[in-house]
Amino acid sequence: MVEFELNDFDAFDGNAKYNNLKIQKAQHKLKMLKISLHRKFKDKYGIDFKSNIGGYYPPNYPIDSLWLSFTQREGRAYVPYPQLNVGINAKGLEIFFLLVDKARVKTGQRIWEKYCNNLKNGLNKNHLLPIKGKKIKINGDNDIGNALKYIDPYGLWIHKEIDNENAVNLKSEVSTKLFETLEQLFPIYKIAMAPTIK
Repeated sequence: MVEFELNDFDAFDGNAKYNNLKIQKAQHKLKMLKISLHRKFKDKYGIDFKSNIGGYYPPNYPIDSLWLSFTQREGRAYVPYPQLNVGINAKGLEIFFLLVDKARVKTGQRIWEKYCNNLKNGLNKNHLLPIKGKKIKINGDNDIGNALKYIDPYGLWIHKEIDNENAVNLKSEVSTKLFETLEQLFPIYKIAMAPTIK
């Protein structure tokens, strides 16, 4: 069971490094969420996601966020794959689908193009309109037309924020509430991963 406290978010003011006790405490909570959310995905969708915690490399740099990423990547390639994520920062929690912009893909351009094309060809306004009104933002500005038009080269970022006070108020229900939002984003992920999801 995971519960957040206000001081879990205080550590992400850009001054703390990886060895900060508050950062490590927040990372531990993400690890607990990883177990819970992984189980929920496997039980409901039969997907054995690969999941990692990112944001603490290099370890001697100040950390302003950590995130838990769920992907079906193959091998060690990381960035080009579509991801479902849960992040923590100074403002609160963030739940998001991400296909990064092409400029950030240093390796695996062909992998990125495959999933980008899946989104360009399979995603339309009918997929995005139902989630737009649920405090979920699309590429930061909620312009669905632009989001669809510029998937190549700008990728796709669909996200919901839960401010720190509301995250604290979720208490032991935090895993359930996070999964509810991840489920809203899952159809987008499924489109991106169409060749590999049955």
